[in-house]
Amino acid sequence: MKLLVVLVCSGVLFGLVTLLFAKTTKLFKEIYQARVQNYKLRAFIGTAIVVLFIIVFSDKKYEGISLWITDNAFNGTSEWQDPVLKLFLTSTSLEAGLQGGEVPSLFEIGTSLGSVIGQFVGISPSFIEALEMITVFRCTTNSP
Repeated sequence: MKLLVVLVCSGVLFGLVTLLFAKTTKLFKEIYQARVQNYKLRAFIGTAIVVLFIIVFSDKKYEGISLWITDNAFNGTSEWQDPVLKLFLTSTSLEAGLQGGEVPSLFEIGTSLGSVIGQFVGISPSFIEALEMITVFRCTTNSP
């Protein structure tokens, strides 16, 4: 029964994270396009925001393909800020015009969140994160 409750609650949370990713990405796109019409200037400003974020918050931990996030998730050592910061940095980067790496980022967001949930409820983080990784990727890419 505990596993069923955890899976249902996790499924709802996974959907909310996916919605948050979509809404955040859309919001950043609207902000960038409304404030800066020139796409080159928009890319420059967006890049400056991303670089500032990396310097202030992540010390290069969440940039690029952060495979360590997935490794930590499968080891059960993810921290709550991992999915949050990776989601924010990915959304900011994509809508600034810095394309590429969306799929690994979605996997990293999914696995780290699943790991955190698994640690919190006392169920194998690997099991929960595998479901989360699939769910987040499927929802954000609108795949069946």
